[in-house]
Amino acid sequence: MSYRYTVSLITPVIGGMKLQALQPDDVERMMDRLKDDGRAARTVTYARSILAIALSSKIAKKIVPRNVASRESMGMTKKKKTDPDIKVLNAGEVTKILAKIVNPTDRLLIRTIASFGLRIGESLGLRWSDIDFDARSMHITQAAQRQPSGSGKGVTLVDVKTKNSRRTLLIPDRLLAELKAHRVTLLEHRMKTGDRWADNDLVFPSSVGTPQDSRNVLRVLHRAQKAAKVARSSLHRLRHSAATYMLSQ
Repeated sequence: MSYRYTVSLITPVIGGMKLQALQPDDVERMMDRLKDDGRAARTVTYARSILAIALSSKIAKKIVPRNVASRESMGMTKKKKTDPDIKVLNAGEVTKILAKIVNPTDRLLIRTIASFGLRIGESLGLRWSDIDFDARSMHITQAAQRQPSGSGKGVTLVDVKTKNSRRTLLIPDRLLAELKAHRVTLLEHRMKTGDRWADNDLVFPSSVGTPQDSRNVLRVLHRAQKAAKVARSSLHRLRHSAATYMLSQ
């Protein structure tokens, strides 16, 4: 994995911040964003390591007082899984968030993520051919992934990376009905769009059929969290609320 490529993953999140203002929480936010984008765990870890190496050189030049991306610094703020203060969103909070999302397609997308614990890239890469309405199931086989800035590729569709990532999920009744209704609405929109439509068979495409950028979905989530008066968090936390939310349904 190239240094330049890794830097291109880091800069969209913290590239605009002053080095002196960086905190471990900002590094965690960067790592969460990469996880939300469907990046592999190795990529996320490598990105933190590259940032730590870069900051080490700034310490030597007395530009920054400490290395906020080092393992020691991350340990100051990153709580253990057994820490009782770490809680997933409860079903009521997820319901409040969903109620504040005005656009039905955005609401269905967030509900799908919350129901199955999908990575954001997996949800944006979901195709209609991956959904078997008769068997009431969906197959996770690909993901939408934003490529580094300057590559000219934008958001592309890639196969999921591991055998565990390729999985089949059973769809609950309510979500199945909403997906059927959404398919009709999307077909109507596609007809109105005409020749501008790029057919990728996506369940949650952009307005012209192309893969969506995950940043758009994060903006929807954060606006809804603010409106619902639920503490702002990443989609990574929403994913881990899936079991609680599904039991409530």
